Amino acid sequence: MAREITRRLYPLHTEAAKPASQLATWQQAEASARRAVAEAVAGTLHGTRIDEEHRCTRIVWQHTSHPPGQSGPAQVDSVCAAVGTSKE
Repeated sequence: MAREITRRLYPLHTEAAKPASQLATWQQAEASARRAVAEAVAGTLHGTRIDEEHRCTRIVWQHTSHPPGQSGPAQVDSVCAAVGTSKE
């Protein structure tokens, strides 16, 4: 009986698992590419913060107009860029 179940159901399971496997591979590649872009941008700006959310990476950069450790005006320049999925 187990042999018959295996013979009938295993091919169906294998066929159904293919799209799930392809989707997981695509999502992993997409996340890796998104992370690489965010890290490249963050590497060029001192004081950058990277926030990861579901399939979206936000790069936040804040910069004061005076050197670190030195008091000065409270003006802060801020830039936020979102790196989303390729289908958005």
